[in-house]
Amino acid sequence: MISDNKELLIEGLKELDIETNPEQVEKLLKYSELILKWNKTYNLTAIRENKDVVIKHILDSLAVCKILEKIASEGNKKVLDVGCGAGLPSLPCSVFSPNLYFTLVDSVGKKIAFVMQVVTLLSLKHVSPKHERIESEPTENKYSVITSRAFTSLVNFVNLTERLLEKNGRWLALKAKLTEEEKSEIPSNIEIEAIEKLTIPFLDETRVLVIMKRKEDK
Repeated sequence: MISDNKELLIEGLKELDIETNPEQVEKLLKYSELILKWNKTYNLTAIRENKDVVIKHILDSLAVCKILEKIASEGNKKVLDVGCGAGLPSLPCSVFSPNLYFTLVDSVGKKIAFVMQVVTLLSLKHVSPKHERIESEPTENKYSVITSRAFTSLVNFVNLTERLLEKNGRWLALKAKLTEEEKSEIPSNIEIEAIEKLTIPFLDETRVLVIMKRKEDK
């Protein structure tokens, strides 16, 4: 079973054009095992099969890894993951971006406890989990990228975090779909810079990455 998932992961990484090494692959496989282990008690995610964790969580998250790293590296290299849940998308991305600094925030204690264990076991020293509501994050903490994965509507995402985005920073929202109604609700001082259609290896479902910025940050 593990061997099959390892081959699945390696092939998926190739399709995403992500260069990897054996240590990174093992970290991702360990992460997927931990998700399933914790799921038995804490119900972190609805996914129950190892194969689905690899495809729908890890590869799904890594589909934005290169974009996230490029944008964050152009700023202060600090990434804020809001409503991170089981650590998605930031934990998989952090395995390939040791030069970035990730802060993962969630208001649910069991989810942050899980993220903390992953950070410890995988030695992700550049990742800081926080058990708090995003409203409690200090305003002086500024981030070049603020990301979320199926967290809330775009308007709520922006309104909750704008004070934390550095000048020329970007919001990255991973969504299954984006409706015209949701786009129309975005505040007038915010614009959608790009909508990237994501192709997830072995997954025949729609995924989009919405990239947003302040209009004055030009």
